[in-house]
Amino acid sequence: MDGIDYISLDVPAIPADQVNELVAFHNSYYHTQRHSAQWIWQYQTHHAPKAVFTIARNEGRLIATQAMMPIPLRMGPVSILSSKSENTLLLPEYRGKGIMESLYEVAVAECGQKEISLIWGFTEAVKAFRRFGFSVLPAASFYRRIGRNPFVSLRHRLLKPASVKQKVASAAGYVLSLFKNWRAAPTPHVERLPGYRILQHRIDPRDLGRFKARSRQLFPQLISLELDSDYVEWRIRSHPFLKYTEYQVVWNKTLKAYAFVTQFQGTASVSELGAEGEYDATLLLARILEDYGNRCGEFSIMVNPGCPAALGIVAALRVLGFRFSDAWNLVVRDLSNDHRSHLSDLSNWNTSALWTEGYSM
Repeated sequence: MDGIDYISLDVPAIPADQVNELVAFHNSYYHTQRHSAQWIWQYQTHHAPKAVFTIARNEGRLIATQAMMPIPLRMGPVSILSSKSENTLLLPEYRGKGIMESLYEVAVAECGQKEISLIWGFTEAVKAFRRFGFSVLPAASFYRRIGRNPFVSLRHRLLKPASVKQKVASAAGYVLSLFKNWRAAPTPHVERLPGYRILQHRIDPRDLGRFKARSRQLFPQLISLELDSDYVEWRIRSHPFLKYTEYQVVWNKTLKAYAFVTQFQGTASVSELGAEGEYDATLLLARILEDYGNRCGEFSIMVNPGCPAALGIVAALRVLGFRFSDAWNLVVRDLSNDHRSHLSDLSNWNTSALWTEGYSM
């Protein structure tokens, strides 16, 4: 289409007025009320020189955005800096003209310039991302369980910034889930075996590193977030609008399970859960249910049930009354010339809500 300018922004140097424009563009379309400070945290405070933000303008009017957010991943024995596809938005009146495809390739070219070899994201727009050269994997399943304070969730659904239609649909869906799952309210008792302790404080990165190393010995091609001290400090402990609680299950002096949990809009999200076995996962989840049950109307956790490292977690979810709710598609594009076939193997992706929740737009 003629008259379209495709622009790659210098992320660390984007001025405040342009950040405000980008945030307002997304707020207007999605009926949200996010703030510029959230965008700044997301793109300018963690690997900012590696971040990509591209826009399209038509005679000066902002009509599209596409971003690539740097996220560290562990792929078996190797740590890489990947890009998460974010902020994919094209105004409806410009769709079907090839604009988004062109903008996306500008963003991909920028990733190549910054030596990023892997792009991934979660989306419902499967057909579009296949056109963008992505493989599609059903690697994200949500399991939910009602809490003991449904009015908290219902209130947030009715008062959140959204259109009236969106509010009514969200509230109706939650009420329907209450009718389907009301029997799940009591929390089963899980006996604590000798030597086990449940702790609620900051996880020592050395303990987490040893936990991850044992997991990689069992699953050599596992793909997971690189939870080093730098990433955890930025993603968990310095988040601008989500407060995370860190849990761990320790047997003697060995970390057996861990979790990052946050509550947002009436839902307690078990954002990341790692466990060496079903019992470890069950013990930790039961404690989380006990701690958050009276404060939230719903619990949510995202896992890949096709990943062998998550099988104990999925079994624990069933024991504790969680039910499958919905699924997202993970899309993956390999920019390397190495033909990394393990990237298209569903069983290698150890996904969690921490991969996607809590970002600005």
